[in-house]
Amino acid sequence: MSQLTRSQVEQTIDFAHQKGKTPDFFGANLSNLNLSSLNFGGADFSATNLSGADLSNAILVGAKIDSMTQIDDKWRLVWKIVNQGAEGQAFVGVDLSNAVLIAAHLSRADLSGADLSGSDLEMAILHHANLHLADLRGANLSMAVLVNADLSLADLRGANLRWANLEFAKLTDTAISGVNLRRADLKGANMDMANFGSVSLLRAKYNAETIWPEEVDPDTTGAIFVD
Repeated sequence: MSQLTRSQVEQTIDFAHQKGKTPDFFGANLSNLNLSSLNFGGADFSATNLSGADLSNAILVGAKIDSMTQIDDKWRLVWKIVNQGAEGQAFVGVDLSNAVLIAAHLSRADLSGADLSGSDLEMAILHHANLHLADLRGANLSMAVLVNADLSLADLRGANLRWANLEFAKLTDTAISGVNLRRADLKGANMDMANFGSVSLLRAKYNAETIWPEEVDPDTTGAIFVD
């Protein structure tokens, strides 16, 4: 089949959505296309050639991929995580940058050293996950569940953690300057020696077990003490 253009892909998606259907790319040639930020929810990629395609920030939830689908390993992994879950699996050092992983099930997953910069992890389940040394710069972790997660030495600069549950999370030596922690749950979180520049903590919750960096006075941050 002849190579499709991005414009043709967008038209196919729009037409399918107007008809209340899912986009059909069965057997299509989408190789080396810039497909970033497109919504491929439910799309049929059976026997589709997606090799070399840029799927940064693209939605792949519900998309259909089969053994004949040609797709780069990174995006096949993203597809697998969002559609099959990845609890307890190892992704040490993998590149998941700019991936849409909304509500992904990654509890107890080993993501140490992984590149998750610019990724969308809104509402992701990451309790007990290992994110030691992970790159989470600019990532969206709003409403994510990070209970007992290990974020030590991770880079969270510019990340959005609004409403995130960080109860008993390990944030020691973590770079969190410019992070949005508004209304986050920090009860029992250990933030010893974290780099705290320009962090927004308005109405974040903490308790007597929360450990703050030595230079931070929680009473001046807008955070709320709870029993």
